[in-house]
Amino acid sequence: MFDEAALKEIIETGPEVASYLVIEELGGFIWTMNHDMSHDRIPEKDIPAIERDVAHAVEEILMVTKGLTRFGLTQPLTEGNLGTPEYWKWYRWWNDYVGNLSDEDFYKLGNAILKNENVSDWRPQGSWKE
Repeated sequence: MFDEAALKEIIETGPEVASYLVIEELGGFIWTMNHDMSHDRIPEKDIPAIERDVAHAVEEILMVTKGLTRFGLTQPLTEGNLGTPEYWKWYRWWNDYVGNLSDEDFYKLGNAILKNENVSDWRPQGSWKE
């Protein structure tokens, strides 16, 4: 999972695209681990540790998602911690944008984030609210 200090920085002061990328990375990890466990690809002895890691990743996603209010979402999660329609609209907006970046541009974006460079130009046109 993510370093606690780095995750806190992303939530409190990081660029919006970094929040999307963290959610995407954690979601991919959770999906892969659940998929592999359901297909008996993980040794039985390792399942308790993987389940703890998955639970921790879920907690991290919830923390980042709650922090999206900084970017104009009024209620990203329901009381049951499910994404609201507003959240999914935001998520799909970012997902479409990042999914259409070339490999080279995706690499450039990642490096810019790691170097704490200004990534304000790395965003979709318009607003996710449209």
